[in-house]
Amino acid sequence: MKILTLIASVTAALLLSGCSDKPAQIVCDTFNTCFNLSLGQAVKETQANPEFSQLKVVVAVDYDAGGEVHTKVSESSGSAEFDAIAKEQLQRSMEALLVVMETLPESERERGDSIHINFSIKTADFPVPPKVEPKPVLEENFYENGQLQSRGYKLDGDKVGHWQIFFDDGSLRFDSHHPSGVQKMFSEDGLLLEEGILKMG
Repeated sequence: MKILTLIASVTAALLLSGCSDKPAQIVCDTFNTCFNLSLGQAVKETQANPEFSQLKVVVAVDYDAGGEVHTKVSESSGSAEFDAIAKEQLQRSMEALLVVMETLPESERERGDSIHINFSIKTADFPVPPKVEPKPVLEENFYENGQLQSRGYKLDGDKVGHWQIFFDDGSLRFDSHHPSGVQKMFSEDGLLLEEGILKMG
């Protein structure tokens, strides 16, 4: 028996509404399409009532071939009413999915022999953590005599921006820009030996 383990997270706007007695019929020809449409229908049926705010509930759905769909709140939103509506809607949507699956070819039906999901539902105003962009980190290396050997920034282990490498007497040896830009090499007495363009490393 195949087991499908899926973790679905609904990040779209979710509001709650009263549920109709029968979920709308879905039209599909593969298990994956039917499964996604049924979850989408569960979401759609919860998008009308703005009574609930900043809530998220996780509902576990379990089904084994020939058995019944079982839904259980595995992570409460803190609102018993919100939890109950979300749980009921997922129950109805999964039951509707099983009916539709009976019309699919056998190979597709086998994909849904066993379904185990943790479905996360959030209200429209559920706080979204701000995206934090990584910042370059300054890296400096020194000779044993304490003289600066190299100086520049790295991002995720790669050189970025202006980098300089020095001789042990402190005079400039290399001057470069990463990942693209002018790159220069100097002699110990300060003469420019080479100059070119660095392109994407």
